[in-house]
Amino acid sequence: MVCVKSLLAAGAALANVSLTHAWIYAISAPETAAVGSIFTVTITNGLHIQNYQNFGIIWGFQRPPYQDRVTGEFELGWTNLVGPGATPMPPSGNFTVELTIPDGWPTGDVQLMAVTPIRVGALGSTDLVYLSQNMTLTAAT
Repeated sequence: MVCVKSLLAAGAALANVSLTHAWIYAISAPETAAVGSIFTVTITNGLHIQNYQNFGIIWGFQRPPYQDRVTGEFELGWTNLVGPGATPMPPSGNFTVELTIPDGWPTGDVQLMAVTPIRVGALGSTDLVYLSQNMTLTAAT
């Protein structure tokens, strides 16, 4: 038989468990950036009722007609969001990362792609979240 004291202790522990977790739902970057430069991307996350874990963000550029939903034609890198060396992510709100456009990349219209591997819900379903923003890459100055 379970004692009342154990039930109360378990209930108190469960009351302290957060029922909401951050999920990334938007990115914002400058309209233009020069090849060879560093630019800042603002990432917006909010609270989600399910268990929601973002593992990181894969960054890339793609050119029109924007058909590759994964990382596009040009991969920029990875932002780690878990474990040692992770980029700090607030439970809700904005945070920023800096991305570098390597020298020698072609100029013109591109779409910045952010692909986030996630785990959602009590069963731990996995998926990818795709976010994008149009940009123009200009010649280095």
